Amino acid sequence: MFVLSLIALAIALVFFRISANILDQIDQLISILIILFFLGLSLIFAPLLVKLLIAIVLLLSKHPKLKINAPFTESSISQK
Repeated sequence: MFVLSLIALAIALVFFRISANILDQIDQLISILIILFFLGLSLIFAPLLVKLLIAIVLLLSKHPKLKINAPFTESSISQK
């Protein structure tokens, strides 16, 4: 499974390199979608230890990408 993960990652890197040189926006969008597909495959085929390391790094990062907003209350809505 680890070899499949490396193959998918290599294909994603090749398409990333190709997409940097494409000028047409449609072709660039298609290559980005292919990149995301193969990165997803790489993550699926990755060993459990690699998945855990990715999860730990995302949880411990200083700049979280997902922010949880406070729930709306009547006082917060009436102040607007």
